[in-house]
Amino acid sequence: MIPWQLSAKTPEALRAQADALVDFVTADTDVVAVGHALTRRAALNHRAVVVGANRDELLAGLNDLTSPNVVTGSVTEGKLAFLFTGQGSQHIGMGRDLRQNFPVYTEAFDAVCHHFPGLRDIIFGNDNDLLAQTQHAQPAIFALEVALYRLLESWNIHPDYLAGHSIGEITAAHTAGVLNLTDACTLIHARATLMQALPTDGTMIAINATENDIPTTPGVDIAAINGPNAIVLSGDENAVTTLAAKLAEQGHRTKKLNVSHAFHSALMQPMLADFQKVAETLTYQQPTIAAISTVTGKPADHDWTNPEYWVNQIRNTVRYHDTITTLNNHNTTTYLEIGPDANLTAITDGAIPTMKRKSDELRMLARAVGALFTRGVPMDRQALSGGSAVRVPLPGYAFQRERFWLPAATPAADVTAAGMDRADHPLLGAITVLPGSGGVLATGQVSLATHPWLVDHTVAGAVLVPGTALVDMVLRVGAEAGSPTLAELALETPLVVPGSGAVRVQVTVADEDDHGRRAVAVYSRTADAEWTRHASGVLEAVPVEPADLGEWAPATPSRSPSTVSTSGWTSSRSGRVSVAWKGSGPGATTCSPRWSCPRRWRPRPPVSRCTRACSTPRCTPRCSCLAARRTAVPGCRSCGTRWQCTPPARRHCGPGSARWTATASRWR
Repeated sequence: MIPWQLSAKTPEALRAQADALVDFVTADTDVVAVGHALTRRAALNHRAVVVGANRDELLAGLNDLTSPNVVTGSVTEGKLAFLFTGQGSQHIGMGRDLRQNFPVYTEAFDAVCHHFPGLRDIIFGNDNDLLAQTQHAQPAIFALEVALYRLLESWNIHPDYLAGHSIGEITAAHTAGVLNLTDACTLIHARATLMQALPTDGTMIAINATENDIPTTPGVDIAAINGPNAIVLSGDENAVTTLAAKLAEQGHRTKKLNVSHAFHSALMQPMLADFQKVAETLTYQQPTIAAISTVTGKPADHDWTNPEYWVNQIRNTVRYHDTITTLNNHNTTTYLEIGPDANLTAITDGAIPTMKRKSDELRMLARAVGALFTRGVPMDRQALSGGSAVRVPLPGYAFQRERFWLPAATPAADVTAAGMDRADHPLLGAITVLPGSGGVLATGQVSLATHPWLVDHTVAGAVLVPGTALVDMVLRVGAEAGSPTLAELALETPLVVPGSGAVRVQVTVADEDDHGRRAVAVYSRTADAEWTRHASGVLEAVPVEPADLGEWAPATPSRSPSTVSTSGWTSSRSGRVSVAWKGSGPGATTCSPRWSCPRRWRPRPPVSRCTRACSTPRCTPRCSCLAARRTAVPGCRSCGTRWQCTPPARRHCGPGSARWTATASRWR
């Protein structure tokens, strides 16, 4: 049986992964090599395992991830418990396919059968009644469960907890390390043969009732509590049958079990003394795996190392329901039933059977291990696939791409049909040169529907067009008019974008005056309201002269406030702002285009040191926004050397700045 393991980040990606693999597999593809290659991929949260005996079955599973040959699921938090089945689950031929296909299983199975001569022939024979006898059924179940556990162990699947139902509890004790194989087989042999020698005058009946519904009746014991409404009665046949009939009259469903003896009842009493003698000769070790006792329904702790516990285990009630409740309280979310049939799966929510009567053993086991994989149980995936010497280049991961860009604005109408030119600007739609005057007019329409990014510029609950956007519009129109330099721009009224609808925007540039300057203004209005002027300024056609970037700062800056030239503003047709550098170098400073540095930030000055051998820290030059002042220091206190401090290696006006620009600012 070939398992193909798939995983993805989302269910949609998992489906896409399966589709990609379907397109990849051809008639010549080595399906075993594909399965091995899949185990080398990352195991993501959403998973699926496709089980098939050939290419057609595997492709059918990929095409329909809900088919019986596919196990799907997602990684869940929680622990794993192994549940070992009790007597009654045995059947002829159980484990035959596993023994023929897995050497690890074969070795462990034969090791147990070595202690029970003839047991292998009985299991793989034709006499079901012979196998059903207690002296053969209990060793047979033990042999299969031990071999199945060792097979899972070889795939690096390890439980967090162990529990067993009746005879299955001895298997749990052996796998937990309490009893070695020889002692465990000795205990099983004594238990099975002594029970077989007891009279067969008892019976067992399953009742759909609670423990409180069962009245105390002589000759009747509660053999097992498998669920809140699942009770098994055991004892004298007449007493048990009479009580079951009364409960049936009250509306409780009953079912007589096909057993040879009344297990877990007072009828077991005659064998207990002889069994105790055998139990006391064995060597017990502390369990290496946490276990829950089905006698007490609590953690086993030191119970399993006490011979008297195994004596009482034959006589006492199997409290399986209490055991599952305790496991649930210990954050156990995944249960794997180990045994020849799915008896415990039927009474345990979410349990996974490894085998089932009259089912394909290899397929059942592959599905069980696949279910563990989908739930996130750690395992050696490559060992599970069997390995392959062929390398298969699988298709890449089926990424599920999600668009995070803002939705595109509605395309503007063709303004050329109206005799205007496209403005090629995000806020302006059309632009035209006014005849006669030489002026330029640009128009546009701004709304939250076409410009949703404006929501990020909300002030006092109102969405405003940023001042830098107004500057950018002015520069675009100035470039069209042939005056790309912004000499000055005064903001007068905020441009508010309405919550619904749009606001019309116009930028007007007048003709040149006698000095080659142009007046510029920005207007807006909503619906039929009056036009409002938001900004006005002056554009110039003066070209930008490159500045000398070699000097860090003026040698003797004025102590009094002085106005900085704003002729450095330039523009390009694309609407981007270019700024002429007024200062450069390691110590240059950058300021935002405002009348003064809004933070009045003063950098932390460096500590200068004497230029001679001594290392006395000296002066700390006082520096301010847009200017640095050098302060002469009389000299070193240690050696008397006169020296002058150097400017700091880097000055900032605001976070992240490394240069300063020519803007309408004042030195402070």
